[in-house]
Amino acid sequence: MTHDMKINTDRLPPAIGKPVRVFCEMFIWGHASNLESVAVYGSAITPNFIPKVSNINLVCIFNSINLETLRLSLPSLKFGSKFRIEPPLFFTMDYITSSLATFPMEFLEIIENHVTIYGDEKLNGLVVPRHNLRLQCEQQIKSLLLRMRQAYLEHGKNQKVLRMIIKDSFNNLFPIFRCLLRLENKPIPDNYEDVIMKISYLYQIDGQFFVDIFRDKRKTEKIIWTEIERIYQDFINHLEIIGGKVERFQIDETTEKP
Repeated sequence: MTHDMKINTDRLPPAIGKPVRVFCEMFIWGHASNLESVAVYGSAITPNFIPKVSNINLVCIFNSINLETLRLSLPSLKFGSKFRIEPPLFFTMDYITSSLATFPMEFLEIIENHVTIYGDEKLNGLVVPRHNLRLQCEQQIKSLLLRMRQAYLEHGKNQKVLRMIIKDSFNNLFPIFRCLLRLENKPIPDNYEDVIMKISYLYQIDGQFFVDIFRDKRKTEKIIWTEIERIYQDFINHLEIIGGKVERFQIDETTEKP
């Protein structure tokens, strides 16, 4: 199927509309009829997007993908890197439909937070198995818990590194939190702090603990990092509580809605 070069960036933040459009024009000319669809996903289409700080993520769907497909993309990727446009995810629809059960969390993040800016709408209507989503949430939480423990064994005397580990671990929590809300069939707020507080209510944890880390990352408030041992332990304690409840979560088998 071929498309005219109709690129619609109206739903993107004004600060990124022009660079994304130019990137797509370069990208489309390189791939011609093999390219079916381009969508922007992630924070770039939410109120949490920070110009010149947040990355811009895209999904490109092709009829087929080979090494030549990748090679033809290199010139546009070099341009995009100047504007924090990350190398896109390259998919075929066959790959997506056969992988929904394998990567439920990743695909839900794309399916529910995307804007198609070129070509056919391919992602709406895809359904992720809820049972697989619960399993991946559990796996992600337990893996994060294990990594934090191992990291402390390696860097327990280095407060600067421990602070970086806490912030990196916190970044990994948001996709998990959003998917936990999906498992509970709860609406997902656009605002990150609202996501945290919803999770804190459902899982009976101290939401303000994570809000404080979030605000420190956004540089709107400061955490007293001299208490790094307490913060690190509290983070691990929260992961243990959430992980235990996710492990016991019962899936309603009568519904297929993720």
